[in-house]
Amino acid sequence: MTLVFGIGFAVFASFPFFLANAGINPLRKHVLRGINPDQAPSIGILVLFLLSAIAAFAFYEDKPPAGSSAARAQQAADPHGVKRRQPPTAFVRRPWPRVFAVGPVWAVCGVIAAFIWHAFAKDTGIPGTVWGDLTASPLPAFALLFGLWATANLSLTLGAIADAFHRTLWAIFLIVSVIIVILAITIGVVAANILTMSPPAGLAVTAVCFIITTVALIPARLFAVARARVTNRIDAAHEARMQSLLMALAPGENLMLHFADRENPAGQILAATNQRL
Repeated sequence: MTLVFGIGFAVFASFPFFLANAGINPLRKHVLRGINPDQAPSIGILVLFLLSAIAAFAFYEDKPPAGSSAARAQQAADPHGVKRRQPPTAFVRRPWPRVFAVGPVWAVCGVIAAFIWHAFAKDTGIPGTVWGDLTASPLPAFALLFGLWATANLSLTLGAIADAFHRTLWAIFLIVSVIIVILAITIGVVAANILTMSPPAGLAVTAVCFIITTVALIPARLFAVARARVTNRIDAAHEARMQSLLMALAPGENLMLHFADRENPAGQILAATNQRL
C-alpha cells in the first residue's frame, strides 16, 4: 500500500507539472495558455512536497470495503458495532517497518518523477542549481530525496502527537491536525525554492531536516503507542460491558439507545430497548 500510494502521488503531481509545462492553466476559463512553462518544475515540486506533508492522514481506513473479507471478519468479531472507530492518524501506531518505510518509498517515487519531468521540461534549469544539475550530479537527487523524506517524517511525527491526544484532549488533536494541513501548504511553497539553490546547499538543508525529523518521529510514535495501550484497555472493558448488555436482551428485544461513561468501566449503563428501560 505504501508503494502504491507513493506511485499514485507521484503520478498525481505529474499532472500539474505537465499542464504547466505546456503553458495550460486549467484554473482560468477563457485563457488556456495562461502560465509560464518555466514555473512547471516549481509547481510539480510544490505538489510533491504538499502530498508528502499529509502522509499522516494518507492511510486512514475508517472501515474496510463492503463485502470484502476484512469487512466480513470485522462483522463477525463485532456484530453489534460497539468497537470505537480509529482516528485518521492511527497508522502511526502500526509496526515500525511500515511507518518508517513511508518516507523513503515516497521520496524515491518523487525523485523518479522529478527525473522524468526534467527529461520533458522546457526549462531545464540554470547550471549550478538543484534543477539545472539534476541529471549532471547525484547531489540534487539526494537533496530532493532527503527533503521529501523529511517532510513525510514531519507529518508522521505531528500525526503521532495528534493521535496520542485524540481521546483525552480532542482540542489538541484538532489543533495539531490543522497545523499539519497548514504546514503542508507552507512546506510545498517553500520547498519549490529548493530548485534554485546550489546542490551542496540544498543537500545540507534537507539532510539536517531529515535527521531532525527522523529523530523526532521515534519518541513521538512511542508516545502514541503507549497512550493507545491505555485507551485500548478502557475500550476493551467498555466493549465487554456492551456485549454483556446485548447478550442479556430477550428474543425480539432491540437496544434503542444507551448512555455509558466509556472512560469509567466500573460505571453503570443506562439503556432503553423497545420493551423496557
